[in-house]
Amino acid sequence: MAKRVTMEMIARACDTSIGTVDRALNNRKGINAETRQRIMGKAEELGYRPNIMASALSRNTDARIAFIYPTNAHAFFSCITKGIQKAEAELSRYGIEIDYINTDPHDPASQLKLLEELDFDGYDAFAINPLSSKCSAFVDAIADSGKPVALFNNDLPASRRLFYLGTDNSQCGRIAGEIMGLIMQGEGAVTVLGNFVHIMPFYERYEGFCEVIHDYYPNIDIFPSSDCRYEQDLVEKNIDKLLASDAKKFGIFSTGYSCTEMACRSVEARGRKDITLVGCDVSDEIAEAVKKGWCKALLYQDPFQQGYQTAQLLARNLLEGWVPEHSTLSIETRTVLRQNTVNYSGGILRRELFI
Repeated sequence: MAKRVTMEMIARACDTSIGTVDRALNNRKGINAETRQRIMGKAEELGYRPNIMASALSRNTDARIAFIYPTNAHAFFSCITKGIQKAEAELSRYGIEIDYINTDPHDPASQLKLLEELDFDGYDAFAINPLSSKCSAFVDAIADSGKPVALFNNDLPASRRLFYLGTDNSQCGRIAGEIMGLIMQGEGAVTVLGNFVHIMPFYERYEGFCEVIHDYYPNIDIFPSSDCRYEQDLVEKNIDKLLASDAKKFGIFSTGYSCTEMACRSVEARGRKDITLVGCDVSDEIAEAVKKGWCKALLYQDPFQQGYQTAQLLARNLLEGWVPEHSTLSIETRTVLRQNTVNYSGGILRRELFI
C-alpha cells in the first residue's frame, strides 16, 4: 500500500515550512505566486491528496442526518442501532449529528405517515429503511430538494436515492434454497414463514427461494405459505400443516428474524431435529438453536455494518461531496452454521466489536 503523502513531506521536498505548504494548498494569503506554484507542482508530482475530513474538523461543520427505520426489542434492529451509534461517536468531532426516528416494524403505514409529517428542512441528509414501495415518492421529494437520501436493509431501485446499502434479498432466498435442497437431498416438502404482504424483503427472499427449488430441486414440494405476522400460533399452524403431509422429509425457510426465532422454538418444542430449518439473522437465542441442531443454517445480513457504513458514507457525501461509483453497495450474505456460531455475539460479528 502506497504511503500517504503529507504536508510535511511536501515541505521537506520544497525546503520550506509546513505553514507555507498549508497556505499554498489551501489558497491562503501570505505566500508569493512563485512559491505557491512550486509547492503545487511538487504536491501533484508526489500524488498529494487533501484530507478533507480533517479540513471539515477544522471548519467545525454542523450537519444533521435523520435515520428513519423500524425498531423494537429484536436483536436485528438493535444491531443496526449499535452500528449507527458507533459511526455517530466517530463523526461527532466533524459536527455530524444523528437523529434516530423509529417506526413500528409491523406497520408500514405508520412509516408513511411519519414521512408525510416529517420536517425535511430540519435535516441535511436522510437514511431510510423503507418498509413499503410507497416510500419512493418521499425519497424522490427529498432528493429533488437537493438533499441526499441513502436506503439500507431494503432498496427502492426506481427511486432517486444516492445509494442503497445492504444484502441482495433475492440472492439471500436463493442461497437458502440451495442449502435446503442439498440438506434434503432434493426431495420432501417445505413451507416458508414470513410477513410477505407487508415487508418487501421477506417476499423477495421467498421468490428467490422458490426460484431455486423450482429450477434445481423439482422433487421438493413447496406447501402454500401464509403470513405469520410475528405471531407464534400462526407459525405453529403452518408447521403443523407441513408435518401432516405424507412427505418423508420436511423443511422450513424462515425469511426474517422474528419467524426464525419462533420457528426455532417450535421445532425444539416438538423435538424434531429431522426438520431442516433454514433461517435469517442471528441472535444469541437463534445461535444457540443452531448449536443444538434445531436450526441447520442462518443467512446473516450484518445489520451492524448496515447502520455503521450508511452513516459513514452519508457523512462523506456531506463533508467531501463523495458520490458512489455504483448506487447499489452490497453487503455479502454470510452463512452461519453450527461450527461458526462462536463468531457472533448479540447478533454482531465479533470482530466488528473491536474495530
